[in-house]
Amino acid sequence: METVSSFVGHLRTRLLVGFGVVGLAMCPGYGAPREQSLPRIAFDVPAADATISLRRFAEQAMQEVIYPPDRVKGEKTTAIKGTYTAREAIDRLLAGTALRATQAKNGAIAINRVEPTGDRLTEFQKKP
Repeated sequence: METVSSFVGHLRTRLLVGFGVVGLAMCPGYGAPREQSLPRIAFDVPAADATISLRRFAEQAMQEVIYPPDRVKGEKTTAIKGTYTAREAIDRLLAGTALRATQAKNGAIAINRVEPTGDRLTEFQKKP
């Protein structure tokens, strides 16, 4: 009889441990890193010409931002104020502009102008 009860006890222990491991794997925070684990930074960048606001963003994010000044000049960026990851902040900063950010593996952020495509013509391309 002791053999059967010890087997049942052993089986119960293995099942509880197995369910515990499965439970941990399903919990947020375990497994692959998520964006929430990236550092959040307090930003205060007013709306301005992109040449100014990108420099201010880089200072506050303590991150390298690469852009050709002649290609971003004249674009007015959106103000950002609050705590964000660097990626969230740069996307908010550039919202509503023709500028887009891409991030390299080393963390550097490159800013490029996205040209209109398809039937989105500029005022100069439209003919009366």
